[in-house]
Amino acid sequence: MAAGQIGEADWNDLLDLGNKKVNEVLEEARGKMKVHEEFEGTVDEKEEHRQQLGVWMETATAESTGIGKAAQALTAALIAYAAQKGVVAKKEAEEVEGTLVAAMKAALDSCGISVQRYWNATLVGPDCRRFLENSEEILGAIRAAMLSAKYGTPECDGFVQRHTSVLEPLDTVLHLTRKVNALCPSLVRSPPLPLSS
Repeated sequence: MAAGQIGEADWNDLLDLGNKKVNEVLEEARGKMKVHEEFEGTVDEKEEHRQQLGVWMETATAESTGIGKAAQALTAALIAYAAQKGVVAKKEAEEVEGTLVAAMKAALDSCGISVQRYWNATLVGPDCRRFLENSEEILGAIRAAMLSAKYGTPECDGFVQRHTSVLEPLDTVLHLTRKVNALCPSLVRSPPLPLSS
């Protein structure tokens, strides 16, 4: 496993092992306490036995405390790693989004389309017409930026298809609404849209 993948490992086995060891130490302590309570001997033997048990208990407590602290530190480190990974993923997503927005702005600029700051980043007048006339080129530039940002080909094609399915009919509507005389079939550039019931 590479150093950058350490946080991806499954650390549950190590945590379980630590918890198991702590439980074993505690269980052994309970057993020794029971043996001490049932110990029969002289007063001096009982005192010596009690002192040995005290030393053992101190050692067992230190061992189990150390294991417990290590397990807590590992858990805290994994939580911190997961949080940091989320921050990095968010930053990467923002960078990709910024790349795609920059690609769209560059495509609009190359087609002579000006986004109006005053009108909340919308297109007005001739820019709307230029956008519809050049939509294939603009969507192609965005698709290329998506591919370079490691989006899958089906996702990129789906993006273009979704937007094209809206922009093509809108281009037809825009063309027809600019006429000031009565409309007739010869003025329509593309076949009429089917009416849905």
